[in-house]
Amino acid sequence: MRAMRTLKTLAKLLETLAESEWSFLMTHDEGISKLLEHVLEELERMDIAWDSLSTEQKAAAEAEAVEWKESKRGEGEYAHASVLPNLVKYLKQRGGKARLGSFAYYLSRNERWVVRYPRGES
Repeated sequence: MRAMRTLKTLAKLLETLAESEWSFLMTHDEGISKLLEHVLEELERMDIAWDSLSTEQKAAAEAEAVEWKESKRGEGEYAHASVLPNLVKYLKQRGGKARLGSFAYYLSRNERWVVRYPRGES
């Protein structure tokens, strides 16, 4: 899952700082602080931009970002609903099915899975 890559990178950053010599951290404190502040500012900017999106836009972004698994029974793909909260919300608003981009999306009856199928242009 892609979000795990973010957490792994953050863990590596914290590990690197924790393992650094105290004198290195003291010497480079200002530069390290500026880098981290820049990252924080960018994250805040990205979060504000995300909050300004509609549920449909968030759902489409989630659908692009998640890793879909190929269905063994056909041409469709599926993903666990827990990694697609905005897509699930959007599907519920639309009776459990919707078209986004080049796919038709369906929420399973138990609401644990989202299934998608390629659709033709209409």
